[in-house]
Amino acid sequence: MLRRRILLTLAIAATTLLALWPPLYAAGEARLDAMAGRALATFAATRALNGVISVVQGTEVALQPAGVGVTLSVGELLDPLNDLVERFSWLMLAATAALGVQAVLLDAASAPALSLALALLAALCTLRTWWPLLGRSDGNAWLPRLLILLLFVRLCVPLTALGAHAFSERWLEPRREAAVAVLETTREAIDRIETAPPTGDRSEEGWIDSLRRYPDDQRERLDLDARLKALGDRIDLASERVIDLVVVFLLQTLLVPLALVWLLWRLTLALLGDAMRPQGGMP
Repeated sequence: MLRRRILLTLAIAATTLLALWPPLYAAGEARLDAMAGRALATFAATRALNGVISVVQGTEVALQPAGVGVTLSVGELLDPLNDLVERFSWLMLAATAALGVQAVLLDAASAPALSLALALLAALCTLRTWWPLLGRSDGNAWLPRLLILLLFVRLCVPLTALGAHAFSERWLEPRREAAVAVLETTREAIDRIETAPPTGDRSEEGWIDSLRRYPDDQRERLDLDARLKALGDRIDLASERVIDLVVVFLLQTLLVPLALVWLLWRLTLALLGDAMRPQGGMP
């Protein structure tokens, strides 16, 4: 019994001091700011690519004599990537909002009133542990449960931010940087597509002029095929990198934080929940 009381007192003291430790919140806030900055940079890169695609899709591109058929071909190449980028932009907006919500919760959890309430509850629960009569009273059975809840609220957001940031640095950030680099180079490649008004009508040309221009037309046609193939390959690569970014931000802002919240809740119950049950039943 004495050993159980000592262990419970140490557990209450350690978790309460950790929950009230200011550097923990400063570190959590810094990690949230870093993740939000990366999310905004990624969102800006995708919106820039979407803007360039929208401009090029509505422009006649001078890649073939008189621009015949080129506008349709380029539009067909860019449509799938444009749709994917637009949908990803909404995901990025939601991811940025989720990080903002976490920042607000972090500020709320570190409020002085909550800190004072947590310290008072920790003192009462410690007293309840060492005073058997107080521990057997049904009137204060809510104290341990409230302490566990406040400890969870205080520790949840900063520890989740730290864990998600550490996971992101180790496994997600290299993928994000590589994907953003591909999107930027794709935007630059699309932006370099030259535009020009259609050339004049060649229906009045003689057969001699047409024959004389035939080698140049064939070279331009071959160049068109090569450029369209290169553009198609780059668009396919950009689409794959957008999918990578979807995975990165789903893990960073949803799956990993939820897993850490569940793990932290189970750990809090393991440290304090069972230990706060008096012998013979629930408090």
